[in-house]
Parts: sequence; structure tokens; C-alpha cells
Amino acid sequence: MDFTGTIRRNRQARSRKLSSLGKFLLSLGLNANILTTLSLISGLLSIYFLFSHYWYFLLFAVIHLLFDALDGVVARVSKETSFGRYFDLAVDNVIAVLLFVKAGWYLGSIYPYLAAVLYLISILIYLLSRLQSPILFVRTFALIFLFVVLFPGFPYLTGSLTIGSLVGGLVSVYSLVMQMWWKLRSSVS
Repeated sequence: MDFTGTIRRNRQARSRKLSSLGKFLLSLGLNANILTTLSLISGLLSIYFLFSHYWYFLLFAVIHLLFDALDGVVARVSKETSFGRYFDLAVDNVIAVLLFVKAGWYLGSIYPYLAAVLYLISILIYLLSRLQSPILFVRTFALIFLFVVLFPGFPYLTGSLTIGSLVGGLVSVYSLVMQMWWKLRSSVS
């Protein structure tokens, strides 16, 4: 499966459809790095409210995802920078790791912490490869999963969070295997 190709096509389509909004945000003085900073703040607020106030968590998580979508649109409308690309990547993945950590704290379980460590290792490999190695990002899927299982009245919260953490860990292991395969193929070529 070509996940990176699908993500790239999605970004290109989003940029085409939202380019006028990106230009408007630029005219207001909101560059991509400002939007990424707002994404970080709203993402941290969503994690703060995770497990204590569902509706605040949901609100700030959606705002975080919107700012994250818009920062890329603005970057492509203006001019992408290397700093901006790494800053956006760092913010997205800090939020992902913190989601696992907060789930581990809430559950009192080691599984979310292990998933966080595995994911962090795959991110570090991705960074060391200068954003060339394959990787599966988990933040958006983790947030959507949490939107569902934390909905008031949803049964089996603890079991669902444990399974979600295990799936996150498996996705990270899959990324690590893909990265090792990529490294082996690129060193042979």
C-alpha cells in the first residue's frame, strides 16, 4: 500500500481547494509558522482536557487539526521552508506522543508508554533520514479514535484504550519494519 502517495495526493487536493483561504490568511499576517504554533497550543489544550472534559477535548482537538491543515496550505501558497516543515512535523508528533503518554497515565498501564516509545523511535529514524524513509503517522487516527471511545456513554473505555494503544504500537512497529526495509534497499542500490 502506498500510504505516503495517498497522503501527498490529499495534501495537493487540499491545497488546490483551499489556496484562496491560504492567501487570505497570509494577507492577515498569519504565516504557516504562526498557524503551526496555534496548532501546538490547541493540541496541548486538547491533551489537557483529555479524560476530564470531553467537549473541551473535542473542541481543542478539532481546532488543532484545522490549524494543522491550514498551516500546510499557507506554506504551499507562500513558500515552504525547511524550518517550517520540521516545526510542523515536530508539533504533530509531540501531540501524538503526548496522547499515548496521557493514555498510559489514565490507564495506569505500560502499553501506551511502549507505543509512545516505539512511535518516537520511528519518528527519530524518519528525521535522521531527512524525511525520506517511509512512516505511518498516528496522530489524526488516534484523535478520531479518542473522539469515539471517549464519547459520553461509550462502553468498554478501558479495554478500548488498551486495544487502541496496542494498535498504535503495532503501527509503529510496522513503520519501523518499513524503515529497515527502505534502508536495506537504499544501501543495496
